[in-house]
Amino acid sequence: MLKRLDSALGKVKYLNMFIFPAVEDMEGTDEQMVSDVAELEILAKKLVELVPNVRYIRCTGPAMGIVSTAFQHNFTELGDDNMEYYDVINNLFALLAIVLLHIPAATAADSSERLCNQHSELCTRAYNDVSFISTHASFAVTDKTRPSVPGTQYKGIQDQLNDGVRGLHFNLTKGSTASSVLLCFPDCSVNNGGELADALKIVKSWLDSNKNDVVTIFLEGLSMDASPAYVMNAFTSSGADKYALKGKPATWPTLGDMIDAGTTLVVFSESAAVANANTKGYFIPYDGNVLRLEGPYTYGYEWQCGPWDRSTQSILLIPHYIVQTASYNGKSYNDMPYPFSLGITNGYQLEYHAVTCRSGQSIWVNFMEVDYYDQGDVFTPTLKMNSLPYTGDDDSNFYPVFFDADPDASGY
Repeated sequence: MLKRLDSALGKVKYLNMFIFPAVEDMEGTDEQMVSDVAELEILAKKLVELVPNVRYIRCTGPAMGIVSTAFQHNFTELGDDNMEYYDVINNLFALLAIVLLHIPAATAADSSERLCNQHSELCTRAYNDVSFISTHASFAVTDKTRPSVPGTQYKGIQDQLNDGVRGLHFNLTKGSTASSVLLCFPDCSVNNGGELADALKIVKSWLDSNKNDVVTIFLEGLSMDASPAYVMNAFTSSGADKYALKGKPATWPTLGDMIDAGTTLVVFSESAAVANANTKGYFIPYDGNVLRLEGPYTYGYEWQCGPWDRSTQSILLIPHYIVQTASYNGKSYNDMPYPFSLGITNGYQLEYHAVTCRSGQSIWVNFMEVDYYDQGDVFTPTLKMNSLPYTGDDDSNFYPVFFDADPDASGY
């Protein structure tokens, strides 16, 4: 296997491997457990010696079950007295599995200088194998220094796309007329982002000028008295439907294939009624396709990675933002944004949340949904998840650093 890996990985430019030693599952003394973990690290470093272009990434956190459940190895040759090494060897195979899973995605950099979502390495990677940043209530803009209304972002949709955001969340509400579909958060009396069609015109115009980028829209909410047909009309009138992927394929295409086909807009709908109303099939329902994890959270609550009942979902969406109870115009809301400690929330905690949930779920982390995306640093963790170079990246870096630096990094 190592010879085959050595040959395949000779073309790889960057690659991250995660190791989570399953020490809590091992039997024996503390000294024996430490020895077992050391054994795993020796084996991992040996792999790096054989495959020089692979970066060894050390995580000293607990076992998270990284893809190892996909392997059913027979370790009977170890003998009953040596079963404490089961987890060590199993984790090594999990590490090798991650290497194998990344080979097709990582070879694109040397084959062409073509860019897909700003990186040539992503051109041959399937859509559901890429990590993106998405913005919660993308339209709900507020002023940073003197906010007149509560909002979830300090920059508008076009700036978000220019800065690298590739997922937009639109909260749909019926307007004052039957044909009106508004974007509002948490309702239209607080932050009214205007007509859905106007927001889609911005997206369409941006896609016109950025042919090599794939963008995703999440349609959320929609009160029962709003018409799904007018949601579809907004896509048609804005011209955004020109770029829409027509239905979920049996296998997600690569970003390069989507760009070649001109289907650079993916639209997911939380409302089954909206999805069903689109006879052209470019509204893909959440149900059966998107696994949205628990959240949002209040200050001090530990980030979570459930639910664990995945069946057919292939897209993982993680809400990573904090809400608070606050009043506006005499009315109390439980889901108002929390514009504090953003350097932490949108920094190492985002990195922790993403990596922890990646290791606990059997599908890739596709979207980290954030508030105030331009505060802190949400993009470096995304580069790391995609095994792409980032500022300050070198062979001495260990990712994620917070496992060594702060054992309590999961909470506040």
